[in-house]
Amino acid sequence: MGQARRRKASGNYPTLPKQIAYHEAGHCVAARLLGVGVQECFIGNRQHPTKKILRRGGTVYIRSENWAATQAAMTEETAFQYMTNQIQVSAAGCLATDLLANPNPTGCKVKGDDATQMLDAVKQWNAHMPHRQVNPDELLSNLTQETSKLLQENWDKVEYIANALLTKGTLGGSDIDQILKEENAP
Repeated sequence: MGQARRRKASGNYPTLPKQIAYHEAGHCVAARLLGVGVQECFIGNRQHPTKKILRRGGTVYIRSENWAATQAAMTEETAFQYMTNQIQVSAAGCLATDLLANPNPTGCKVKGDDATQMLDAVKQWNAHMPHRQVNPDELLSNLTQETSKLLQENWDKVEYIANALLTKGTLGGSDIDQILKEENAP
């Protein structure tokens, strides 16, 4: 029996709402620590604001501009940093869920939509910057390790946001900033 199944069978596995809260909290905390604006974070079921789909689980709405417009206004180095921040924020959700289940992971994996978003960011970079190609596997591996370390070092912040999401269901960007500010108060 695998390690995850043993944890589930023993009752030491987090509930689905808790997993979702920590997943979304990971995105929020990584975004704020990397200087990316968060408009809103929610858990639960809710209608998508622009599409006719019902979002189940949770979502973090990030303040970000259109990639082409953003890239045109940035230096190459700033654009590269913007891309790596996008990747780290995408990775943070899965990594936070993994850290919740196993505080001492040996190798966190990013899966599903988050992994797709990370790979898409690298593909966009390579399409727009043919003179500065990056190796997707190497870059994603390095950024995943950095993000895991960032979350481990700021796990208390992830817990504060996750608990607030479990209590309130929805947090605006100013709510997240206030919680993180209060958490840092002496």
